[in-house]
Amino acid sequence: MTVTLTEIISKRGKMPDDDDERPSLEPQIRVPVRRRIQVVPFLITLGTVALAGLLGWATWAVYMDVPWTRDATVRAYVVTMAPEVSGRIVELPVAPEAVVGGGEALYAAGPPLVAGGRGLSQAP
Repeated sequence: MTVTLTEIISKRGKMPDDDDERPSLEPQIRVPVRRRIQVVPFLITLGTVALAGLLGWATWAVYMDVPWTRDATVRAYVVTMAPEVSGRIVELPVAPEAVVGGGEALYAAGPPLVAGGRGLSQAP
């Protein structure tokens, strides 16, 4: 079967629906739908990230502010004393590392040297 060009054109122009007198429906025009940002999931995510940031910052601050062993320093409070009276120390009533208050005796010197020192300190 051979079809000529005129037959194709004539067949193309006529469709079976052409005899129908009803008008064809116009296609509906679609309005592009703008995608709305969903607010609730965004706020939940934003709150979670903010909370994680605050907790991280607080943890770092506690970690850095707490003193470490390497930050320790040793301070020794040493009191030097020069006796006003020469002589031997006979008694030492203070225990090592004890706290001494004002007016307490730190040591006792031998009696002959103390008496001799008193005699020299008084003028005739």
